[in-house]
Amino acid sequence: MSMRGAYSFVDRIISMRVRDWALLFFLALFISACGVVGWSYGTSGEKGVATQTPIGMVLLTAIFTIVAMAVFLFCDAGLARLARPSSHDVVLQSEGAPSKLTWLIPQMTPRSIGLFAGILIIFWMPYIIAAFPGSTHADTPIQMQQLYEGMHPLDVLSGGYVYISPEAAEHFGPIEGSGWHGSGVFPTDAQMVDHHPFAVTLLYGGLAQASDALFGNWMPAVALLLVVQIILFSGELSFSLAYLRRKGAPAGLCVAALAFFCLVPLVPNTVVSVMKDSAFALFFIPLFLMLAESVFTKGACFKSKGFVVGFVLAGVGLCLTRKSGVFVVVAVAFFGAVLYGVQALRSRRADGLERCHAGAKAAALAFGLQGVCCIALMAAIVPGVIYPALDIAPGGRQEMLGTLFQQTARTYMDHDNGSFTDEEREAVRGVLSEEKLRDSYSALWTDPVKEKHYLDASPEDLKAYLQAYVSMGLRFPESYLASVMCVASGFLSPVHSASGWSGPRGAVWPWSLSFDGGREVLWVPEATQGLLDALRAAYDVLDDAPVISLLFRGVFYDLWIPALMLFFCVRNRLHGGILVVPFAMTLLICIVSPIYDLRYIYGVILMAPVLIGIMTALARRTFQERAVHAAKEPAAARNGKLGEERSAS
Repeated sequence: MSMRGAYSFVDRIISMRVRDWALLFFLALFISACGVVGWSYGTSGEKGVATQTPIGMVLLTAIFTIVAMAVFLFCDAGLARLARPSSHDVVLQSEGAPSKLTWLIPQMTPRSIGLFAGILIIFWMPYIIAAFPGSTHADTPIQMQQLYEGMHPLDVLSGGYVYISPEAAEHFGPIEGSGWHGSGVFPTDAQMVDHHPFAVTLLYGGLAQASDALFGNWMPAVALLLVVQIILFSGELSFSLAYLRRKGAPAGLCVAALAFFCLVPLVPNTVVSVMKDSAFALFFIPLFLMLAESVFTKGACFKSKGFVVGFVLAGVGLCLTRKSGVFVVVAVAFFGAVLYGVQALRSRRADGLERCHAGAKAAALAFGLQGVCCIALMAAIVPGVIYPALDIAPGGRQEMLGTLFQQTARTYMDHDNGSFTDEEREAVRGVLSEEKLRDSYSALWTDPVKEKHYLDASPEDLKAYLQAYVSMGLRFPESYLASVMCVASGFLSPVHSASGWSGPRGAVWPWSLSFDGGREVLWVPEATQGLLDALRAAYDVLDDAPVISLLFRGVFYDLWIPALMLFFCVRNRLHGGILVVPFAMTLLICIVSPIYDLRYIYGVILMAPVLIGIMTALARRTFQERAVHAAKEPAAARNGKLGEERSAS
């Protein structure tokens, strides 16, 4: 095929393989179905009902499937054209070609990375000032106050949301008794509750106590955390841009990523949010870049012991900053170990591929080591060693079962008691306050239902509930689907993100210590209120603007961009599909999250433009290799023919 035919849109369509068309159709259908159904439920708000008929949703899904297929094909052709090797568009790092946009992209040097980190901070400064000393969700002050002795006993179910007075605890009796059953809380005298990651709680709580002792409030502690986050995020994002340049990403895409980091409010929202989700994003970025390096080097980067240590530590950081992080790490580790393990076996059997075999083997071992370390940490070391040593109470199983409880509550909302068998109702009563399910149900939030869970439910009660859950789901699948779609609609469709904002729109979360006479420790500074209101107003305008509003929708980052990159990868045989795994796993976790909130995908938002640049750089390198190989084949054929003629003569 000619070079022109390889990159022209029509020839690219003609050259599509059957599996390319199958993947394209599946991705387009999945995106469209999720978008239509999620939009149907998400636009109804607290009502939690479908705004479209089933027939209407089917027709809309069919229409948008065609539209999505067309968009994917045009985007694939456009990215392939950007990646096309030519004398005027070459790899910046390897050939050092001048470009009009080169000066807008940092080089892989400390000075250049530091310079562009400073540029990012300058663009973020309005948000930094407005959110000073740092934007805190309610979770952050909850974590900060847990280390105070006056906070005991704590509410296990809510992880410290409610302070249980000693008088109330004495009235209800000991935990072993029945006094707390059905009350919605369970007291504990443990020093901490692991409802939120204990490592982050120790960090936040330790700084808060030190700040309180020195200054009488938490404002300096939050400000210190904010400064550290600003430095780390600006450095990591600047390094990401330099990495794109080094790997040969098109200059236009690099500049677009820089503009995204500077101008899209979701980026500074992440930076100024002093909470566990931003801490998680700080580890998500290096893990993703290390994955990219493993793809570019075909695993050879793992021959470096330092790289392996950093890779494992990045995974550990994800586990310690968010408990669901272990699922992201294990998924990445599993796919990496399998892919590079298979590659190592294939290269071992082939002649002349010793280097490839060594790199793939090192990569497979590194991925396996990361997965084993993180599983051992979260399944054995943390609960078996760290909890007892630091006097930490487990956070409860309601977080893991929250989606199931929400589906049960939705089924109770949609059907009367006569629709359930006596065995099913008895099983539900063993783990949930059945009489409160209908009153507690919120279409957009699972916490009210989770709080009706009995923490003293026995394993037998839980087993009976799971059996009832399955039998009810088989009869009422529409209720189960509606329950999930109402909560997760923003992650699956472009609905309004009103329930998912954080950052300067929320600013400092005012907090007082109720166990210490209502002493105020966090407050919103009056001097920044005007700027904060202006940024909120601008955010709202952009959030409602046509087309631009897509940049404020979670689905744009957690589903649409990863799906497009997966198709681009498979379509062009780039062998970089593992880069989509952390995005896909994050989406799966968000689907069963307690609420639609953009903070759950901070890392995905930041790395989405980097993913596009990396895939395009990988395509450019792959296309160049194929072009060189294609040029060598005719020469090899001619040399072979000449050798045959000489032998014959």
